[in-house]
Amino acid sequence: MTKKLLVLLSIVIYSFGAKDFVSPDVAIKPSVEIKQNSIDIKLSLYKDIYVYDKKLKVLITKPKKIDLTNYIAKPATENFKGDQVIVKDFSLNVPSTLIKEKIGNVPFNLEVQYQGCSKLGLCYAPTSKTFKFPKIDNIK
Repeated sequence: MTKKLLVLLSIVIYSFGAKDFVSPDVAIKPSVEIKQNSIDIKLSLYKDIYVYDKKLKVLITKPKKIDLTNYIAKPATENFKGDQVIVKDFSLNVPSTLIKEKIGNVPFNLEVQYQGCSKLGLCYAPTSKTFKFPKIDNIK
């Protein structure tokens, strides 16, 4: 179903001659970097892409669902057409101590949720990416 929507979206975009639009997986690329005392969730943004601050969330989804968004620092935003948005690549630092405090030393999943748009006018559907980890003490 998702592939059909992407194909349909691509056809519509190209039929109007808007060749600067990119697919959602190119527009916003999430990844993780393991650091000594934390996990950094990185979002790399394509040219002229921004992410809505109010749609950006970080959650533990396994072993139980816990919203960590209010416990971590979010990047600086700027006003774009009345919304607070993030306009450049950024990282969300999730301290190992926070994870251990919330769920203990068990395997877990971290999920980042986000929605972004192109400054050219195309907005992408809300998206999430889940990363799976062993016990926090086993991450180095």
